[in-house]
Amino acid sequence: MVNLQPSFYFCHAFDLGTRLTHFSEWIKRDSLPVAPKVLRYQRVKFNGAELFVNQMGFAIVFQRINHVTNYAEAHQCYSHNFEKPYSELSTALHKLFGIRPIGDTSFVVALGDKELTMDWQAVHAPCTLASITSLIEALFIDELCRVLERQSDSFLKESSLAEDRLLAEYAESLFPLAYPSGFLVENVEISEMEKYYDQWKLAGRVISLHQRFTESVINTALYNGHLERNRQNTLNTVLATIALLSLAQVSATISGVLGKAAIATTEEQLNQFLISAAVVSLLYGGWQYIVKPWTSIIVDNIKRAYLTWRATRGRTMEKNNPHS
Repeated sequence: MVNLQPSFYFCHAFDLGTRLTHFSEWIKRDSLPVAPKVLRYQRVKFNGAELFVNQMGFAIVFQRINHVTNYAEAHQCYSHNFEKPYSELSTALHKLFGIRPIGDTSFVVALGDKELTMDWQAVHAPCTLASITSLIEALFIDELCRVLERQSDSFLKESSLAEDRLLAEYAESLFPLAYPSGFLVENVEISEMEKYYDQWKLAGRVISLHQRFTESVINTALYNGHLERNRQNTLNTVLATIALLSLAQVSATISGVLGKAAIATTEEQLNQFLISAAVVSLLYGGWQYIVKPWTSIIVDNIKRAYLTWRATRGRTMEKNNPHS
């Protein structure tokens, strides 16, 4: 369980951009006997704020709002005096981790209220161990959804093996989290977590991301299968060309064998035939499996760029000439 002092906080969720190695120790409790990877987190010493980092590479930060006595003042501070403390926090996190984290969400948290209420701008929660823990874990789940939503368009892009592995690990970690009862066992915690799921639409987002991931994997497999067939056919063409050129090296022997079989041909004629066949094979394979498919992709990219320019040109002109 996690404890924080009753106060008003800026709450931030960050993505560090990569997974951490497996934690040997994390914040554990009896009501979460088998913690999903996204809920394996540690409290990290950090000056000026409360920092929690999980195994998936997400950070939740509670930054105390000084000199405020009620929610109205805290909200006013969030609306008008947010940029400076947030910038200082981002710089401090950059120094701590050595990389600049991606900030995904920020809002006001009021710890010390009697009941749990929330929206997209604020969370009012009791200052109890169970309530604070539920808030942190709901934020980690929400951050996992946000990261997958942000990276879900990367399937058909040129990505490295490490990036593909990271995306698969994110998706795998998300699947058990569709419902609070799927990973929590205590009714009080399930009930409280369900409030976050209802307000932040976590259940629908998890299920939607699961479906999108599955469909994207299938579509990507079809696309990559087509690319693999092209690569294999290209390789076969190259091998056939090499074989024909290799035969041209022993054309004298082949000509002698053909002569014994009453097939009259000279070494020069056989050389010309084999070299011509090799050139035809190479040209046909190059056109069919390299030039033709990549030309279609280049033409399609040009069409996209042209249509994008045509579609956005009017908006740009309108922006530059608001009275035209």
